[in-house]
Amino acid sequence: MRTLAAVVSDPVARATSDALRRHSGVALTELSAVHGVSGSLALALEAAAMEIPEELQRSLEWARLVHLQTTRALGAVAGVFDSAGVRWAVLKGPALAMLWDHGTVTRTYDDLDLLVDPGDLPLAASELERVGFSHRNRNWAGFRELGVAEVPFDDGSVVIDLHWNVVALAAQRRHLRFDTAAMLDRSVTSNLGGVEVRILHPLDMFAHTCTHAALAGARRLRMLRDVHLTASRVAPAGAAARVSESGVSRLSAGVLGRAVNVFGPAVEPGSQGRGLGSGSALGHRGWVGLSGFVDQAWSRLPGSRHLTYPGAVIAAGRDGTASTLAAMAGLLTATLRSRVGLPNIESEGGKLDWNVEDPPDAEAGYRRYLDYVAQVCA
Repeated sequence: MRTLAAVVSDPVARATSDALRRHSGVALTELSAVHGVSGSLALALEAAAMEIPEELQRSLEWARLVHLQTTRALGAVAGVFDSAGVRWAVLKGPALAMLWDHGTVTRTYDDLDLLVDPGDLPLAASELERVGFSHRNRNWAGFRELGVAEVPFDDGSVVIDLHWNVVALAAQRRHLRFDTAAMLDRSVTSNLGGVEVRILHPLDMFAHTCTHAALAGARRLRMLRDVHLTASRVAPAGAAARVSESGVSRLSAGVLGRAVNVFGPAVEPGSQGRGLGSGSALGHRGWVGLSGFVDQAWSRLPGSRHLTYPGAVIAAGRDGTASTLAAMAGLLTATLRSRVGLPNIESEGGKLDWNVEDPPDAEAGYRRYLDYVAQVCA
């Protein structure tokens, strides 16, 4: 894992090349796929003048194709959204890839995430359909029940997730306080692949990246590197204030602590006060210490070096003690259900199964979903 982390941190460094020559290419190739960093490994092998396995070559080709397709889609979407007056910004994906060295191949992504003002959701959806995108979801009853804050679209080559909040489920939003309108107000202009768009302000990008990674358990190097890179662009006081007002300081502290343990202090050379040297820069020292203790214990388990990082403790972090304990209980229950083979919300026929048709028809279900969004965001 340490070698792969070095690859992700600086794939073309001489120290990385030396480390690669001491390890099994097969094991690293398999581990890089698990952690979503196959592109970084391919680039590192190329820099070390070592053979690049066929599966890594395919990963590079796929990453380049996805980048080109996403850029094409982004250009089309930007044109219609801006003309229609939709308030929107790009989340994750290409917005994070631009922070990575050689990000078009090292920071891969499967879809294009866009944040829109909740009031603009119906208009944004209509504009996507106008440029060839279709709804992927038909299970609007499940989406309403779970309070899903993203609507998936597809044009046959690119998947777009249209978000009206950066936290996907209502149960999670109960304790997390992201204000979509304020985030869009603070968004900044950026050029992604030749397309002029808006992306989140660095402080919002940091808070959102930490939250997204932490709720998923921060188990993979790609997520941890995202956190590390966004942390290097913010000042400690501003970062602490933003995650606190968003209700994600404990979530963010835990995942930042892991990212710093893996990649080192998140401080860019010559950054003039920007960057976070440790997870405790956000407070919650006890929580950061607990997360670090769990990671150390996990690393000593037989064979654990071949696994992802443990996720439950980091994912359970909430700013209140009672809400943290409740989140931990929910995570443990979900894990136990999965271990014994019981269905979950993503199982076939579950509340997040896109193929479950909402009676009497999907169109009526979609209208009810839009009514739900308007009601909760009023």
